[in-house]
This record gives sequence, C-alpha cells and structure tokens, in this order.
Amino acid sequence: MEWWIRAKKGDQRFQEELKVNWPPTELRTALASSMEGVANLRNRRRTFVRYLALAASLVLAVNIYFKFIVDHGDFYEGPLVDRAFDYSLDGPRLKYFNEDVTKITVWLKAQNIDLPARLPERFLQQKGIGCRPLGWSGSKVAIICVDAGVVYHLFVAKEADFSETQLLGSFQFEERQAGWTDSKWKSQGHFFVLTAKANTDDLKRMLAGYTS
Repeated sequence: MEWWIRAKKGDQRFQEELKVNWPPTELRTALASSMEGVANLRNRRRTFVRYLALAASLVLAVNIYFKFIVDHGDFYEGPLVDRAFDYSLDGPRLKYFNEDVTKITVWLKAQNIDLPARLPERFLQQKGIGCRPLGWSGSKVAIICVDAGVVYHLFVAKEADFSETQLLGSFQFEERQAGWTDSKWKSQGHFFVLTAKANTDDLKRMLAGYTS
C-alpha cells in the first residue's frame, strides 16, 4: 500500500510538470518535420525499388527476346537430332507461314530445298503453321511446323549429309525433357527428325501408315 501511494504521488508530480513544462512549439514542429522527412525517404526508397524492378524486368525481357525471338541466323552445326530438339523447345523461328502444308512444301522447293516425294500423310493433313530453310554444316535442312493440338516440328535433310547418324530399326523414338519426344528415321534418301511436346504414342499415331 505504501509503495502504491508513493507511485501515485510520483505520477501526479509528473503530470503537473508536464502541464508547466509543455514541449515548445518549435520542438513539435521539428518532430513533425522529421517524421515527414522519414516518410518522404520511405517513399523515395519505394519509388527507387519500383524503378529498379522495372529496369530488371526490361533487361530480362530484352534478353529473352534476343535469345529466343530475334534469331535471323540461317546456319547451324552439330548433331542434328539434339540441336533440332533444342531448336523446337526454344520456339521455332519461321520465315514462311501458311495453313496449307502443300503450299509450305512448294515454297521450300522454290528455295532449292530437296524434299522427298512422300512425307507422313497424317502430318500433311494437319493445319500448317510455317517453315524455314536452314544451313547446317554446309548442308541444307528444312523445318516444317504444323498444329495438331501441339506443334509438331519436322526436320528434313539429305541422308548423305548426316550419314554418321546410326539408326536402330525404321523409327527410333526418344523421350526428352518437359514432356517432349522426338523420332528419327531415314527414307527415300533423306534423314528426318520429328519433335513435339507429346509422348511416344502420339508421335507413332502421327506416323501411322507411313513407311520408311
């Protein structure tokens, strides 16, 4: 009880002192100005962070654009099967577009691309997207893309230009990353690679009725 009485008296004295010695107006103004300065600093920091994030996003977007979209190169080298898969996975860069696959093949032949007399019938029946001729280690390769629910990419080259590629059986399938599969075969003096974000059964159905 004695402690409580002393504490209460101390509180009362403190309250009386506050009434007599109230903080001066200039101190209150300085405190308010300081708080406003802190708020402005926080806002500037937030603005800086937003601009920094925007700049980082632009750098990333430009990097992706030039890496995957702006690709005007027509010359490649290396193993055709692996590079064909990488090329398909990144997104094909095409030069001629048409929904009619027959017109696509006619355009490729006009670019001095040697195509075989027969291509997979079901592939030809799909909705065309486009094509592109590529130079490959001094040889010529054509890519034809069609839409069959997913995009199928067919690479066609002369067999003699890729004679080092060994095949086991008529069609050879290989499952790749991210749900992709490719198939390779040789026929009519040509070497073929078919890639798609599909499974082996899907590629087999696309090649059904076609004999190498």
